[in-house]
Amino acid sequence: MFLILAAAMLVGTARADDLATLQGKWTVKKTGDRGAFTQQIEFKDKKWVFKIVNAEDAVVFVATGEVELKKQGAFNTARFFGIKAGRSDTELEPVDEERNSVYLLDSGQFYLASNLDKAREREKPSVDAYSKAN
Repeated sequence: MFLILAAAMLVGTARADDLATLQGKWTVKKTGDRGAFTQQIEFKDKKWVFKIVNAEDAVVFVATGEVELKKQGAFNTARFFGIKAGRSDTELEPVDEERNSVYLLDSGQFYLASNLDKAREREKPSVDAYSKAN
């Protein structure tokens, strides 16, 4: 019984450590149908802000919400919920959906596998390697 309790405490500690490591802004540069853009995700406590910034440094999409990190088998997962999204910080509207992603923190990179939790018409599954922004 003691071993089960100790293992449960270690898993909780690992998730808390990951949340502490994620604090701050992370970015990845990408290219799509509309050209080059940057994705940014910033974590502050258990909240997050995601932005897409075009090549002219204009924000074209913003989403915010809360995050919960869990260990599910061999995978680290992030549950993004309480989501609000829009074209700017002032145009956010509630989104009736959660997002569940697999992630890995390794060598200063934040790898995030998105859109594997369900099929989405306009968003294909992807894995992005975010770097910590200065």
